Amino acid sequence: MQLLTTIFLLLLCSSGAFAAHVAVLETGVDPALKKKVKLSDRQYLTNVLREEAVKQLPAEEGYTIMTRDNISAMLPPGKALEDCEGSCLAETGRNISADYVCQARVSSFGSKLALSAEIYETAGNKLVASFNGNGKNVEALLKVIKENAPEFFGKVKTNRTAGGGIGEAPKGSRNGGRRVHG
Repeated sequence: MQLLTTIFLLLLCSSGAFAAHVAVLETGVDPALKKKVKLSDRQYLTNVLREEAVKQLPAEEGYTIMTRDNISAMLPPGKALEDCEGSCLAETGRNISADYVCQARVSSFGSKLALSAEIYETAGNKLVASFNGNGKNVEALLKVIKENAPEFFGKVKTNRTAGGGIGEAPKGSRNGGRRVHG
């Protein structure tokens, strides 16, 4: 009986049955655009990205999408969510015990606003997926998120189930990004 219990537990552990924690960090913005793209707009874009994560990575399938409050509480002292971007993204994910961390960033492209989003597997510092798009205003960027989020977060499932698991590279996969113009 003890042997059966041990085998069951080993199978459970190796099957990825434990929840993967996914953090959606605050949408960043180039300093020159801070007046044009208000904090409340960036927070809303983040909320929609997080909502899409919940839809695509449900708890029933072993995912936990971290809330803004969860993330804030786990940040090192003196660090704000708005400070987490760029090269420290995967490191921040590890600091808050996330298996995957994603963030969008607003910049400019010609006369338009541009949005780029990336999601990393934190254990291996690996880019799992990305997407880019642009538009005249934040409403257009919202459309870019809604159009790209299903495939974007789907790459997390692929990474996790393709033998990639947490901390390993997915077999035969590459950057899942694609360019979208809006």
